[in-house]
Amino acid sequence: MCPEDKGINARRRGLSPAEDELLNRVRMLERELTRTKRLLNILENNDANINVISDSEMNAVIVMRSNGEVAFWNKAAERLLGYTQKEVIGRELHKFIAHNQYKEAYKEGIEKFASTGKGIAIGKTLKLIAVRKDGENIPVELTINGSKVGDEWLATGVVRELKEKKKVKMPGKEFDTATLVIGEATPEAVIIMDSRGKISFWNLAAREIFGYSSEEIIGKTLHKILAPKRFHERFTKAMEVFKRSGKGDAIGRTIELVAMRKNGEEFPIELSLSSVKMDTEWVAIGIVRDYSNRDEIEKQLRMTNEELEILATTDSLTGVANRYNFEERYRYEWECALRLSTPLSLVFADIDNFKVINDTYGHQVGDIFLKSIADILRTNVQRVSDLTARYGGEEFVILLPNTELSNAVDLAEKIRMAVEEHYQEISASKVPLNVTISLGVSCVIPRNTIKKEELVAAADQALYKAKANGRNQVSTLLIDEKNK
Repeated sequence: MCPEDKGINARRRGLSPAEDELLNRVRMLERELTRTKRLLNILENNDANINVISDSEMNAVIVMRSNGEVAFWNKAAERLLGYTQKEVIGRELHKFIAHNQYKEAYKEGIEKFASTGKGIAIGKTLKLIAVRKDGENIPVELTINGSKVGDEWLATGVVRELKEKKKVKMPGKEFDTATLVIGEATPEAVIIMDSRGKISFWNLAAREIFGYSSEEIIGKTLHKILAPKRFHERFTKAMEVFKRSGKGDAIGRTIELVAMRKNGEEFPIELSLSSVKMDTEWVAIGIVRDYSNRDEIEKQLRMTNEELEILATTDSLTGVANRYNFEERYRYEWECALRLSTPLSLVFADIDNFKVINDTYGHQVGDIFLKSIADILRTNVQRVSDLTARYGGEEFVILLPNTELSNAVDLAEKIRMAVEEHYQEISASKVPLNVTISLGVSCVIPRNTIKKEELVAAADQALYKAKANGRNQVSTLLIDEKNK
């Protein structure tokens, strides 16, 4: 094998419809694993919180993915805009509620949002015209915030008809109902701090992570409660800059820190910090994620990825590599042999009279035969660089890098004899079984004038040559002979 070729991009081709469908599902699961897990947490993790959104009488809450598709649509959104949740989930938002005058701006904004989480509407409250399902244009107020879930940005929008705006009093500040709904609905800790460093908002997730109730924490200086003492001086200096300008080293960034729970325990967190000016005062909004179990999460993700990789590259019945795995490795080994001018051999193997076995004993017994043959192949193909794969049906293929034709033939004959002897032993002690295997072998030193498909075709033709000559034998065919 060529170590320098490990970065060659893999491309899928030549799969059966069933294998292709399975592989598509596996790749989709792998891509969506992180983002789906976090998204489901946001929308479903806390029953109490999701009920706050779903049962809100005032606010239509909509969550949109970075591709513009609706991921969440609460009951208030159904009442306000006329569409049921079933009608909108997975549809592009702007196509059914955006007024024509906003559609071009939307298309430009969604591209920027998908890559950066930013946009002219993010973090703002806008007055717009929305279109109901019945076609009526209605004036609305839209507040949009972006949050990153895995590697994907989500936009959470709170939409309300333009009526008198209700506000809820909190110590030191006024927050509108939309802010409270979003703050309490997220499973991540949301903390709002004024320019003096006093905590003015503290959601349910913050209570669970840090152990303090709202009554214990509201109005207290944040760093004196939540930060270990060794960080207090740095925090005090940063607050002086923030109070004047709303800026700071941590503003607009996601950083890793150490925080402290009510019981004095220190633990790692990830903090995303942003600032907004409310009246004449700067306010800091922090999103806190508990990273104390990060190692375990990463371990689970690694294990899941490994399991997915095995599923994507292994034949589920026999346990050897599947056709997709073979074709990826074959492209790789061909490029290696082409650069190094080394021989590359292929062996195709097929169980003789397999249809008779299936018809006589049934497909379940046929599956047992396939597993048994795969075990014999695995036992005899022992080099790490070699690959045994199920090519399709009862046909197997063996890839032998840096192997001369004579050595490939010797291995094929060894396998043929092993199958014959194995079933002779079974026949002697149980029922007579005439199970044999035919093999076709081809070899080439790759060069630019030869297509890699030619070696596969030559080995496959050699197999059919063995079948035509009486089965239970090894036949060879070189590419030059095939072209005659």
